[in-house]
Parts: sequence; structure tokens; C-alpha cells
Amino acid sequence: MRIDSHSGGGPAVTNTPALTFVFALTCTILMLIATAAPGTVRAPFSAHEGYPGLTRVEEVLAHDDGTPEEEWIGRPGQKVAVHFQAPVWATHLIAIEFYIMDDHVANPYDPEAPSTAPFTVWVWRPSSDALPGAPGNDGYVPFPDMYMYPEEAWVRVDLPNPVDITDDELFPDRTFFVGMEWEYRYNPVLGVDTDEPSGSSLMWNWAEWEIIDGNLLIRAVVWSDSAPEVIYVDAAGGGDYLTIQDAVDAASARDTILVAPGTYTGPANRNISFGGKNIVLKSQEGRASTIIDCEHQDRGFFFVDGEDESATVQGFTVKNGLGSGGGIRCVNSWPTVVDCAFTDNDGENYGGGVYCSNAVTLSPAFVNCVFADNFAAIQGGGALMDFSEVTFTNCTFVGNGAPEGGGIHCGTASSPSFSNCIIAFGSEGGAVLCPLTSVPTFNHCCVFGNAGGDELCGDYWENLFVDPLFCGADAGDYSLYDTSPCLPANNAWAVLIGALGEGCTATVVKERSWGAIKAMYR
Repeated sequence: MRIDSHSGGGPAVTNTPALTFVFALTCTILMLIATAAPGTVRAPFSAHEGYPGLTRVEEVLAHDDGTPEEEWIGRPGQKVAVHFQAPVWATHLIAIEFYIMDDHVANPYDPEAPSTAPFTVWVWRPSSDALPGAPGNDGYVPFPDMYMYPEEAWVRVDLPNPVDITDDELFPDRTFFVGMEWEYRYNPVLGVDTDEPSGSSLMWNWAEWEIIDGNLLIRAVVWSDSAPEVIYVDAAGGGDYLTIQDAVDAASARDTILVAPGTYTGPANRNISFGGKNIVLKSQEGRASTIIDCEHQDRGFFFVDGEDESATVQGFTVKNGLGSGGGIRCVNSWPTVVDCAFTDNDGENYGGGVYCSNAVTLSPAFVNCVFADNFAAIQGGGALMDFSEVTFTNCTFVGNGAPEGGGIHCGTASSPSFSNCIIAFGSEGGAVLCPLTSVPTFNHCCVFGNAGGDELCGDYWENLFVDPLFCGADAGDYSLYDTSPCLPANNAWAVLIGALGEGCTATVVKERSWGAIKAMYR
């Protein structure tokens, strides 16, 4: 086989390493919504026992990666705080978490002070210059008990009453500060994380705010006062709505729309837009039985309103789309697309299967998707990216065509990544094309049989250049023969390459010389 172990340049021939590890593909759809809170932690779906009526999933907003490295010691009257922006669905702040580093038995600075002591939790709004206003203006919460907790522990303080953060005058755009004030020096000692990502942590003393070198391990727990809904679509009349767009229009952020099997046609089942709402649109029985037929009238999906990666499309086949991004178009949006197929779509000039532009703050993600027989008159038969960072994991590109980048066109200033993908049998334009301003990455991919060439560009290593052995590509079956090098048992990395696993058994064994086998790897 032919394998590359080179990054960005001509091919290098190496020996195939022995099977050394088993790779487990984990498909995680982030529900990370807080724009200023990398490191978000999500709790299980459940009602909060203390506040009847708050039944949505809580989200813990954090400005740290959770690894305390230093101690932060305060003195009486000193306050520290972290600035948060809650996600758009959140209505209340319900709790605050602190990482306590130490529980000192004696106070070396004030021997008369108790060895354990309460502290005060503060919640307040930013001032007009985005710095904290005067602490206390918007309430405070004393720690419920004397501080008597073990060393090295997360401590959660549930607020006596949820703080409504939807009032734009008090908390513009759901932004707020939370923090604590020491009652006695050295008690308690907070954790400080100096790793990236950095956050907005500040210290208050004598009315002066300064940025702290490091991220305080302080977190805010937010909730919503309404439960997410499940909305059903059935073209046969057995659901809440007959068409997908009508269901999307009726949904609220974080709702789930389940679509019954069938073929969905007509204006309300194409050019589907989420309208900025981060919802989940999912078929009940998968892409093989749930078809969005655009009838050559418009594209399948259009994301243009800033949806983030929690906006999810799962389990559909989109076919016969028309327009730039014939299957799906993403502009300044970052949806997650899972287990979908985009077939026979016409991107007119650009992006037959998918076209993403200006998507760099976050990365649109395509996982276990098939892009087959899509076409564009100029660039990107299967996929086109401009000014975008898009991730493709375990995807299959087959039979796509365009004069420039028949399989994939990496446009201006783009750095998409392709892991465990197949790019095969393109009809024209080569497997991949990218200008000097784009640096895609390819790892553990299989590239073969593309009209115009199988050469990669950007950074690439450990890729196969060999027939993936589809069971029936001519009939649209892109599952793999049991002898396929794209199956975990048949490649050096023990990974599945492509969107589909084994689907048939080989009945003819083709003999190859050792030289021919080695030539397949690069």
C-alpha cells in the first residue's frame, strides 16, 4: 500500500508500522453556548431540587481549564471576581462554585481570628466601561455556614433566590460578575489556574480593579426557567407539523425537532434556516429513510445567523439542491452536522455539497457524513471553504466534481481539517486544491482515483492512496468490503476511514506482488 508520512511537500516512502494502538472515535456534540466561558461544564438533564420550575439543563460557566496551580490569599475586605456572559437561553444565575485550596487550622496573620470563617458571595453588574460596578449594588449572599470544608475541594454556594439575569438594564446581554470577599485574612484560600484559556478575572481593593495574573477558579451556574420541548414533524400528518421549516420557526433555543421517515419536498422543506436558534434537528430513523429533496429549486440548509456548534443537524439525506452550497451553506455560523448525506447537489459556481465562509471563531463540524456526486461549475464540487476553519471527521467524498478542487477546494485563508476521511473517484478537478493562503490538514485519510489527481496540499501525514473498495459506489453504496484498507483491522492505525463500515464480503482475492503492495503507501 501507499502511505504518506510527510507534511506539506513531495511524497516520502516509508515502511508500514505494526499495529500499535486502537483508536476510539468519539463523536461529541458540544453544547457549549457561553461566548465568554471556555471550559464550560454541563450537568445532567434534571430539575433543580431547590427551585421548582427550573427544569432545564444547568450550565457551569468557567474561565479556566480546572487545574489549580497556585494559591490566592486575601485579606479582610478584599474581593475577587470573574466576569461572565451567560448563553442566550439562560434566565437565572442559581449558584456559584469556588475551588478551595486550603483549610488552615490557625490564622498566622490574626491568631485571634477563628480557624474557620464564613465569607460573602457577591453578584453584580458591569459598569459602563465593562469593569465591575460597586460590589453590593446588586445583592450579596453570605456563605451559608462557617467555612469547614476539606482541603482541595470544589464548594458550591446555592443562592437563596435565583438572580434574574434577563434584565438588560441590570445585566446587559446577560453579563455579570460573581466573586467573594474575605472575612479574615488567609481564610479561605482560593485556587488560581495560570493555564490558558485566559479569562476575565479581577481583584477589588479600595475601589481599584486590576487584572489578576491567572484565572480564579470561580464558576457561575446558570439555568433557564422553562423546559426544552420536543417537536415532531411528519409529512404524513402524524406529528406537530407537516414541514421542517414550520417546526424550526416554532422552536425555541435548545429545543429538539424529530422528523419522521419520508421524503420532504416543497418550499418549507428546503433552504431551511434556524434563524439564529441553537436547536437540534434530528431524523427519527436516519439518513437512509429521511430525505430532503430540494427539487433543484434551492439549497438544503442555510446557516447565516450566528448559530454555534450546538445547532445540530443529524440523520438526513439532502439531494437535488441548487445554489452556492447546494447541500448546506454556512456564513458566520458554526453548526454541527452528523450522519448526513449530501448527494446530487449543484452548487452552481461554488460548493456543490457544502460551502462555508467566514467561519473562524468556532469550527463548523461534519461527522460521519457522505458527499457524493455533487458538482460546482467553478470551485469545490464536494466542499468549499473561504476564510473558514471546518472539521471533517470520518466523512466520505466520492464522485464529486468541479474544475478547481473537484473533491475539496480550500479557498482563501482557510485551514480545514480532515481526519479519517475518504476522497475518491472525483469526476474532475482533482482530490484537493488550495491556494497559498490556505493550509488544510489531512491525517489518516484515503485518497484514490480522482480525475485530475490525488495530490494533497497543506499539512498531511499518514494517509493511504489506495482503492477504498466500496461495496457498490455505482449504486450509491459506500460501505466497505471486508478487505478494505479503510477498515480498522486492515490499516496500520486501527481506525475506520470514511463514514461507513463493513457492508459486504469479497469473493475474489486479487493477488499482488510485494512491490505493488508497498507502492500503495506514501
